Amino acid sequence: MTPMDTWCLPEVKRRLLVGERVTQADMLAITGGRAWRLAAAVYYLRKRGWDIRTTENASGCAVYHLPPNEIARLRSEGVAA
Repeated sequence: MTPMDTWCLPEVKRRLLVGERVTQADMLAITGGRAWRLAAAVYYLRKRGWDIRTTENASGCAVYHLPPNEIARLRSEGVAA
């Protein structure tokens, strides 16, 4: 199992599914510095059909989120937070 599997990916999924917006800085703080590749987790989920949206914050860093209709779709398919 990779660090993404054990630390980053489950936390990213959970936060996106409850409607949070997630940044790399958030993940570093949440995981105590163990989640260095948020973009890799987002890429992995997008390849599996998740419609993750990206915007930029004031400092130009990526902010990832799921639109409400995508959260509803994923939940209807049995994906749990």
